[in-house]
Amino acid sequence: MNIRTINLMILRMALRIPMPVRARRFIEWPVASRLLGSNYTARISTLGGLSITAGMLDALDRGLLFYGPYSNQVWEPGTVEVLRKLCTECTNVLIAGAHIGYMVLEARNAAPNATIHTFEPSPILFARAKQNCAVDRVRLNREALAAAPGVARFSGSDLRAHIDAKGETVAVTSVDAYTGGLFEFDFGLLDVEGNELAVLRGWSNLPQSLIVEVSSQTSSNETIESLVQYLLGQGYTLFCINEHVAAARLSRFQGSIEQLTKDRYVNLLATKLGLITLQKLGLSITST
Repeated sequence: MNIRTINLMILRMALRIPMPVRARRFIEWPVASRLLGSNYTARISTLGGLSITAGMLDALDRGLLFYGPYSNQVWEPGTVEVLRKLCTECTNVLIAGAHIGYMVLEARNAAPNATIHTFEPSPILFARAKQNCAVDRVRLNREALAAAPGVARFSGSDLRAHIDAKGETVAVTSVDAYTGGLFEFDFGLLDVEGNELAVLRGWSNLPQSLIVEVSSQTSSNETIESLVQYLLGQGYTLFCINEHVAAARLSRFQGSIEQLTKDRYVNLLATKLGLITLQKLGLSITST
């Protein structure tokens, strides 16, 4: 057992002690970086049954590394539960972007008969996703999704990797170009840093349900309004996913953009399923 493995064990034990948020962040970031190094990675088994390589790239990566083996609330626990409940009977699932592969593997575990199609244009994130997604029933693509095929410039190596005129050139495709009319997706998750509407405009046969990230950090209120109106125009009912608990709790979207921008981001469930069906699936729904 090397010194960094011992240091990881010490960090995990320390972080299980109740403490103020500022103290926790201090241990997770400067202390952990000093003890482990910025390039540290380790293969872990999560409490939810995933085998995944985690490291020091960003909050998701560090969350898995420090808390994954003993906690079900590492990252977006509400979204993970909604994903698990809605993917069970799927045949083809779309995850964009892949990041390091966490949501990809959650979808794969939830849908035993599905192929998971996923996209990640960031070279650093793609390299890690390639490690984690080297399993059957996952098709990982190093492309960005948009309204139409082409090229774009992309930069960033963490949760906020994004299209940037000064970044590296990457290939771009659309959902329609990717499927070529040969199959359709049963479910989708879009976390593409403000480009969700562009992806939707390149996707003719939208699924019955999908999860879409809405972020005030990457999108203006006008862009968020356009995204919401597009989804409503496609016949979807919208629900905000509660990420503060592991239970799959949904709050019905009331039509106010402020409901979507009071936090840095919110994941929206857009679905054509009725309330009774959602409740039978184990989704708890509130009006606020």
